[in-house]
Amino acid sequence: KTELKITDAQSAAWNQLADAIRTAAKHHNERMKGIFAGNERSKTLPERVEAQEQFMSVRVEEIKLIKTALKNLYAVLSDEQKKEADEVDIPMVGMMGGPWG
Repeated sequence: KTELKITDAQSAAWNQLADAIRTAAKHHNERMKGIFAGNERSKTLPERVEAQEQFMSVRVEEIKLIKTALKNLYAVLSDEQKKEADEVDIPMVGMMGGPWG
């Protein structure tokens, strides 16, 4: 927020994005517990591939949740703020290696 110099007029859009990221993180943590329950090494190859597919589906859902809020915020940024935003790495929820990386 500080880095982008979000104004009072932009706070609602910023808060919408922050809420979307928090919601995605909460959902991610809940879903991942189920997907990766147990020891991955004891699962069969098809079970591990299925877990990977579920993981990717969860990631897509999280990105979609954040995308709309991010577009709304970006639309109300000044050109200078957009330039700064384009340089920012947004912490994507749930970025972890998992058993595949």
